[in-house]
Amino acid sequence: MKVSLKMILKNNLFLMRLIVKFSPILLWSVIVGSLAFAFLQVFTTMIFIRSLVKRIEEGSSFNEILILLLVGGLTILFLRAFEIVIENYIKPVYSQKLIQGLETFLYNKAKTFDLSCYDDANFYNEYIWATHNSGEFILDAIKSIGEFFRYIFQIAGIIGIVISIDASMGIIILLAVIITMVITAKKEKIVLTYKKETMNSEKKRNYIVRMFYLKDSAKDIRLTNIYTKFIEFYNESYEELNQIIKKYAHKVAWLSFAPVFFLRYLISTFAVYLYFSYKLIVLGTMLISDFIAVNTGMVNLYLSLTRFSDQMNSLYKNTLYIESMRAFIDYQPKIKSITNAKNVPESEFVFEFKDVTFQYPGEETPTLNKINLTIHSEKTLAIVGFNGAGKTTLIKLLLRLYDVNSGEISLNGINIKDYDLKQYRNFFTVAFQDFQIFATTLGENVMMDRVTEENRNSILKALDFADFTEKYQHLPTGLETPLTREFEEDGVLFSGGEMQKIAIARVLSKDSRVAILDEPSAALDPISEYNINDNMTKLSKQKTVVFISHRLTSTVMADHIVMLENGKIIEEGSHQQLLATDGRYAEMFRVQSNPYKQTS
Repeated sequence: MKVSLKMILKNNLFLMRLIVKFSPILLWSVIVGSLAFAFLQVFTTMIFIRSLVKRIEEGSSFNEILILLLVGGLTILFLRAFEIVIENYIKPVYSQKLIQGLETFLYNKAKTFDLSCYDDANFYNEYIWATHNSGEFILDAIKSIGEFFRYIFQIAGIIGIVISIDASMGIIILLAVIITMVITAKKEKIVLTYKKETMNSEKKRNYIVRMFYLKDSAKDIRLTNIYTKFIEFYNESYEELNQIIKKYAHKVAWLSFAPVFFLRYLISTFAVYLYFSYKLIVLGTMLISDFIAVNTGMVNLYLSLTRFSDQMNSLYKNTLYIESMRAFIDYQPKIKSITNAKNVPESEFVFEFKDVTFQYPGEETPTLNKINLTIHSEKTLAIVGFNGAGKTTLIKLLLRLYDVNSGEISLNGINIKDYDLKQYRNFFTVAFQDFQIFATTLGENVMMDRVTEENRNSILKALDFADFTEKYQHLPTGLETPLTREFEEDGVLFSGGEMQKIAIARVLSKDSRVAILDEPSAALDPISEYNINDNMTKLSKQKTVVFISHRLTSTVMADHIVMLENGKIIEEGSHQQLLATDGRYAEMFRVQSNPYKQTS
C-alpha cells in the first residue's frame, strides 16, 4: 500500500475524531499537555537560562536576579504540576473510557459482518489487524499523537528563538530540519512496508507458538512426530523473516545514518558552533547568553528530531492500522434487511428450496447443486450424508448466514431475503457441531443471555431435555456454576458429552419456531443418545426440528429424511421408505446396525 502524506494526515485526523467521539477530554488534555511540556523544555533550556545569563552580563542587581529566579521557578513548578495531573489522573481515567467506547463500537460492528468474510484470508488478516489489541493500539496512538505535537512545538520553539538571535542561521537550521524530516519520513515508510510484509511470517510463527502452549495440542506434541513438523514450520517462518529483513536492512541503515550525519555533525556540531563561535570570539557581535541558548537549543533540537523520527514511525503505523480500521468500520454487509422488510409468519409455515446452488468463494465446485427441498412446520427433518456432502452448508443457507448463488429459499412463498433479518434469525435456535462453551456461568451458557427469574425455569427444562439433570444435581451453585477456568480457578470442566448436552439445551431454552441440531449425538453415550432422541420426538409436536446426523439410529423417528452426496440430494423419504428403496441410505443403515458383520 502506498502511504502518502495526505493519507497520513487524513487517517490520523480520522483517529482524532474517533477519540473525540468517545473521550474528547482525553485528546484535548494530551494536546494541551504536549504544548505545555514543549514550552517547559524550551523555557528551562533556552529562555530561562538565556535571561539569567543576560541579566548577569548586563550587571543586574541581586534582587532583579532573585525575582527572575522566583518567577522562573514558579513557572517550572506550575508546568510540572500540570504535567503530573495529566499523566497520573486525566490519562488513566479517560483512557479507559475511550477503550470501552471504541471496543464496544468495534464489537457491535463485527457482529454485522457476513460470515463469508471469515472465509476470505485477506479480509480476515485485515480484520485481525484492525481489532487485535485495539485498546492497546489506541493508547499507543494517543501517546504518539501527543509526542508528535510536543516535538513539533518544541522544534518550532527552538528554531524560533534561534531565528530571533540570528535570522540567517535560523533559516539554514530550519531548512536542515525539513531535509532531515523528509529523509526520516522516507525511512519510516520503508520500515512500515517491511513490517507489513512480515505479517504473514509472523502469523505462521505465532501459530506455532500457540501450539506449544495450548492444552488442545499438548498430547499430540508429546505422542506424535508433529513436533518435528512444527519446528520445521517455525524455522521456515524465521527464514522468510530473515529474507525480508535483508531486503530492507541496508536501505533503513543508510537512511538512519543520513540525518545523523547531516544535522548532528555537519550542521549542529560544525556549521552552527563554528559560525556562532566566530561571532562571539572574533567579531564580538554575540552575547554569551545567546551563545549558551543556541548551544543548548541545538542539543535539544537534535534530541527532539530523534524523538520526532520515532513519532513519524508511529504515525505511519497509525496510518496503516487506521486504514484497516476504516475499511472495517465502513464495511457494509451484503446480508441485511431490506427497506420495508416483511415480518415472519406467526402461524403454520413452509420453507422451500428451489434449485438452490451455492459455492464458497475461492472453491472450484459448488458445495450444493440444484437443491429442491420442502420443510413443513411441526415436522422433523433429518439430513444425512458422508463428510463434505454439504449438510451444514444447507443449514447455513437456511439461517441466511450465506445467500444462495442461484435458485431461491422461500418462507410461505416469500423469498427469505424479503424478511426482517433479525426477526428471521430469531425464528431459529441452533446447536452447531463446532459449538463453543464460554467462560461464564452454566445458566448463561444455556440461555446465551442473562439469567433472570423469568427464564430460570426454561433453562432448567432445557437441561432436563438434554439429559443433564443428574449432572446438574451435583453442582453446588447450580446455574451460577462458572464454566472453564479462564477466569475462575474453581471453574468446572465438563466432558465432551456433557458440553454437547449444554449445546443441545441452548436449542430448547428459547421459544423459537425451528430447532436445528448439527450432529447432536456425536459425543453422547448410547443411553443419553436414546433419551435425547426420545425427547426430540416429543419436541417435534411443539416445533419444527431439523437435525444433521451420521448416526442413522437417530433418524428413525424423523418425519422426512434427506440424504446428500457431493452437494446433491440423492435420496429422500421416511426411514421405512428409504429402507425399502435399498439405496445408499439403506446401505449405510445396515453397516451401522451391524458394524462387525463380515461380508464376502
